[in-house]
Amino acid sequence: MNKKIISIISIMVLGMLSSACTSRQGSFTVLSTKNMEISRVDLKKVDFTRNVEGKDGRFSLLFIPFGSAPNLEEAVDRCLEAGGGDFMTSAVLYRTSWSVILFGWESWTIEGDVGDSLSAGAADISR
Repeated sequence: MNKKIISIISIMVLGMLSSACTSRQGSFTVLSTKNMEISRVDLKKVDFTRNVEGKDGRFSLLFIPFGSAPNLEEAVDRCLEAGGGDFMTSAVLYRTSWSVILFGWESWTIEGDVGDSLSAGAADISR
């Protein structure tokens, strides 16, 4: 009986010392960190890579962070590189953080459809 009570108390303490949160920070119709002229791109003709994800995060141990703070621009750049393009549509931004006693993680995550403004399908609509 004594071991059962100790187990229950241990689980309750662990639950109180751990936390996690993911929150949706926003949605963007068009998003880019690259220099481009979106007005010259026909979005109906661009070939998109669908549902691409980019992340930037850091781990911490004993409340000491390893690496620089997560950067939104880096997460977007990683997503664009993964999708082989220079802009995103239908982009959704998430912020995540969790900790379990002495370990932790925090990150930015961006998900969306990546297009390339210089692709053959992205015809100059001003012609």
